[in-house]
Amino acid sequence: MPVSSMERYRIEDEENWRELMPQIPFIPFKAGWEVAVIPPYAGAVARFLVRETANPKSRVSVYLDWFDKLGCVGKPYWEVYPIDGDVQRCLLNEVDDLVQIISRSLEEQLPNPASME
Repeated sequence: MPVSSMERYRIEDEENWRELMPQIPFIPFKAGWEVAVIPPYAGAVARFLVRETANPKSRVSVYLDWFDKLGCVGKPYWEVYPIDGDVQRCLLNEVDDLVQIISRSLEEQLPNPASME
């Protein structure tokens, strides 16, 4: 059953989304990346997927946990998956680190030329 507009507004109001919006930094995505903004399910404030245009099967999942609902960092943080077979986190304003983590995840997903022989 769809959530009513009033239920959605209540959550947005309780979590002060309008006050959070200007605090979320711009992210300097790299050329060749495609980003899909997806709904912020499971308590995240924001979620998106990244893939490389040259490797359309690649997928990196990123979410912003503002209220520590999904982890135990104590401050707003980004979580990136997959990276080294696990997740990696960085704080809200560490967007250069975030881009590096996403880049590493995408590199890990490149086809292995040795396995194609």
